[in-house]
Amino acid sequence: MKLLLHLGLAREMQGELDEALPMMRDALATLERAKGSDHPSVAGALTALGRALLTKRDVGGARANLERALAIRAPREGQ
Repeated sequence: MKLLLHLGLAREMQGELDEALPMMRDALATLERAKGSDHPSVAGALTALGRALLTKRDVGGARANLERALAIRAPREGQ
């Protein structure tokens, strides 16, 4: 699960967003199935995906993922 996410992050860092995004989406789906949709690892994957989408200038997609990550993290951080 996390290996796929890390591979996606590596591709993102190399500027290979078209290769990175499917890996990140697959990792997110796997994490959601394995840990549940409100797990902190899911929030981390959503944040990574949101950042990558923002780099690709997909502001709407980035915002949706980042807002979902915030919704998962906020209750745990007492906000």
